[in-house]
Amino acid sequence: MDDKDPRVVRPFAQADKEGNFALATYVAGDGVPAGDYMLTFEWREPSGMFKQDWEGRDKLNGAFMDVKNSKFKVTIEAKPNDLGPFHLSAGKSK
Repeated sequence: MDDKDPRVVRPFAQADKEGNFALATYVAGDGVPAGDYMLTFEWREPSGMFKQDWEGRDKLNGAFMDVKNSKFKVTIEAKPNDLGPFHLSAGKSK
């Protein structure tokens, strides 16, 4: 959360159709280091070239992509973590 180094690894996750996800650092499902994180969200359309190619437009119109304005802070502990659901709606977050 406080790392200003542009080369630092940024953990990620990709949700399935039901909204389930597993956090990753290098490869899908490998987890993330313990610490505090600000979350951002985007919902990309497939570009059409490949099923895994998510370069299309953001269906959330960038509303949750700015880490500076994120209302989603999580603390990851060195144990299994359940982050619960995240509710996204235009102009609001829970």
